[in-house]
Formats: sequence, C-alpha cells, structure tokens
Amino acid sequence: MKNSKTNIFVLLVCFGMVLSCANVKTNKYSTKYNKLSCKNLIQGKLVNFTGLDGCGWMIELTNGMKLDPININNFNIPMLEGKSVQFYYTEIKNRVGICMAGKIVEITCMKETLKK
Repeated sequence: MKNSKTNIFVLLVCFGMVLSCANVKTNKYSTKYNKLSCKNLIQGKLVNFTGLDGCGWMIELTNGMKLDPININNFNIPMLEGKSVQFYYTEIKNRVGICMAGKIVEITCMKETLKK
C-alpha cells in the first residue's frame, strides 16, 4: 500500500513538472520582431492609464494621439511615466478595447530613447 502511494506521488510530481515546463513563454516580440521591423521608428512616450477602468500603460505620440498596445509588457523596457520610446506598430482593427482611450495596436519593435 505504501509503495502505491509513493508511486502516485512521484507520478503527480512528474506531471506537475511537465505542465510547468510546457507553460514557459519565450519573448518572441523582443527577438523576432525587433530583427524584422526596427526601421522607421516612431517617437512617443509612455503614459500610465492604470487608474482608469480597463486601461493600462499606453503610448502617447508627439501629436497627442494615444495608442493602446496589446503587448507592451513583452519588451524589456521599464514602465516609467513620461519615458521616451521609439517603436513601430501595426494597428489591430478586429479588436475592441475596454479602455477606449486610444487605438489598439501591436508593437513590433520598441526601444528606450534618451530625453532630448
């Protein structure tokens, strides 16, 4: 009886390890996209809209237009209010956002820039 309980425990531990390994995510945005589309970058700044219902970090363009990126956290850039960034994006037209404060986009490349 004790041996079957041990076998079940070992089996559950192995199953848990397999599930945890299968859930590992790679940062495809910072590797795949940065190599393909880091040309003709657009200037913007990070703005924190997390205080509004359904909103999070957004990017404000120099003309005041706001973008609501679906993948902003996939880039290794510290989220700081007013941080200057250069980026490229594609508009997501078949998706509606909860925040409704800007155009929904997918960032394909993003880099920190020094404030001038």
